This record gives sequence, structure tokens and C-alpha cells, in this order.
Amino acid sequence: MNRITLTLTLLTLGQYAQAHCGDDSGYKLHRLAAEDLQICWRTEPAVINVGEHFRVIVLVSKNHTPWSGALRVDAFMPIHKHGMNYLPVVTNTAKGHYVADGLMFHMPGEWRLDFKLEDEQERVELSSLLDVE
Repeated sequence: MNRITLTLTLLTLGQYAQAHCGDDSGYKLHRLAAEDLQICWRTEPAVINVGEHFRVIVLVSKNHTPWSGALRVDAFMPIHKHGMNYLPVVTNTAKGHYVADGLMFHMPGEWRLDFKLEDEQERVELSSLLDVE
């Protein structure tokens, strides 16, 4: 019974990732990993415009199963050494599925999007660089 449950969970997560984070939706899919922890994420809208709010959809898995820890999302501009003027709100909508609302890049240039994951066993930080025009 456990094997059947695990298979269904993996299939569901895969379908969910394809539907909400996959390339066929017209959104660019980003993937990050640290050991057995993996995330895929995308933005809405797909193209981030300076001075306009956007959201980040994040799927997190550990050992190929949905992860249930806490996630924080923030952004930082390395060249100018400052962050955003807004603090995003992250909502856990389902096990392994998060939505970060209220992000805004207030100037063009290179931004680092930071994902901070934490549960009772570990704390992991993953980052991705974005060039915003």
C-alpha cells in the first residue's frame, strides 16, 4: 500500500509541476537544487517589468516527495547592495506548493531572488539571478 501511495504522490506532483510550473504553460521554468531538496519556480507574469508587482509560484520537493517546511522569498540587488521596497507574503497553498505575492523590482538591473527553506531538520538557502530591464 505504501508503494502505491508513493507512486500516486509522485505522479500527482509531476502533473502539478507540469500544469503550474511547466514549459507548456508559456512560463519560463527555473530549477534549483541542494542535495535532496529541489525547487522549481516561475513568475506571474512571465516577464517581470520594473515597477510592477509580480508573484512567484514555487514547488518544493525532498527526495521527490512534496516538502512541508517553511519558505521565505526575498530579492536583493547585488551591485547596489539593497533589496526590494516591498516584503513579499508567502502562502503555503498545498504540501510542497507555495505562492509568494507582492514582489516588485523598483529599478532595472541584476536581481538575486532568494529562497530560504527551513524545517525542523535543516535550513537551506537557494538563489537565482535575474536580469530585469
